[in-house]
Amino acid sequence: MNTDHPIPARNFWLALGAQLLLIATVPAQALYTLNTGTTVYLKTAPVDPVDFLRGYYQTLGYDISSKDTLQKLSGGGFMLKVSTGREIFVTLALPAAGKREAAKPIAVSFVRPTTKPQEVVLRGVYNGRQFEYDLEQFYMPEQQQAQVNQDIDRGRQAQNLLMETKIGQDGRGVPVAIWIGDQSYRF
Repeated sequence: MNTDHPIPARNFWLALGAQLLLIATVPAQALYTLNTGTTVYLKTAPVDPVDFLRGYYQTLGYDISSKDTLQKLSGGGFMLKVSTGREIFVTLALPAAGKREAAKPIAVSFVRPTTKPQEVVLRGVYNGRQFEYDLEQFYMPEQQQAQVNQDIDRGRQAQNLLMETKIGQDGRGVPVAIWIGDQSYRF
């Protein structure tokens, strides 16, 4: 008895299409946020510049990554009890239109709050030490690394580093550029 049954071509193409669709959802979400999100500048500082296994990248820390900073905000009293993996939402007040200034954190909560017109909400997760917003690492071309490191050191001394991000309606952010004084490096 012959048990070989050929798989119909339709099934193959459906399986392949489903896998491609699944793979495409990650960059599609970022592209959607880049095109429709609100531009927000976050005050930042570099943490660690090199990983020999993955190449050159920059790791950033934000004021809103610290429990101490979030405790001072409206709703921040729960920071002492936050557990690893817990999702939070930080409400940021936007500066006047057209100004490249850091957004000011004004409130924090476990549920996504409603916002006023000049506010945006950024989603974060507690990793056991600090809060992360999927904006902490970005990769850049190797040919720029020396100039970027030099400018970051200059900006760190002047306390003049901003991360330009786009934040979507779901609170997820996508890094767009780092501003060091008046110089920007796009990703």
